[in-house]
Amino acid sequence: MRILTLILLLLATPAAAAAWTVGPAPSDDPTMQAATIMNDDGHTLFLWVRHADQRYQVFAEFHLRRGEAFGPAMPTYRIDGGRTTDTRDIRDKGDELGALWAHVGKDAAFWLVWTSIQDAILPSDTLHDWFAGREIEIGYVAADGAAKTTVFPLAGVAAALHGATGLNTP
Repeated sequence: MRILTLILLLLATPAAAAAWTVGPAPSDDPTMQAATIMNDDGHTLFLWVRHADQRYQVFAEFHLRRGEAFGPAMPTYRIDGGRTTDTRDIRDKGDELGALWAHVGKDAAFWLVWTSIQDAILPSDTLHDWFAGREIEIGYVAADGAAKTTVFPLAGVAAALHGATGLNTP
């Protein structure tokens, strides 16, 4: 009877929700940190900062779960069902300036989310939407041409980004 009760208790316990953490950035710099989350689909989203030329830049980097691959199109994203941001537009703006602001590879894509000469994210900044939102939905085209979407919660992202980068977040 005790074993049956234990089994029922374990089955009734909800799985732990995905949470933002601070961990190594997807970089060959072992000191670089990122805000990181893995969702229920097995995909991982990182936010990391580049500080150079008296400017801060926060990049999002999206890694597909093992065995999946991107098609040639850049991903899109939207927060809480709002306006869709096509990261291809971010890539094109960077290209106009001779800067690499977005890229899609076999199983990882990254894009610039925010840039400033200040180390503080303001309520009027695009990145602030990530802190105020509940979830981010990322759309992408798989290597087989299928359109797919995946969702990540945004609760805790501001604290994790601050912990990883030292940026002043709300």
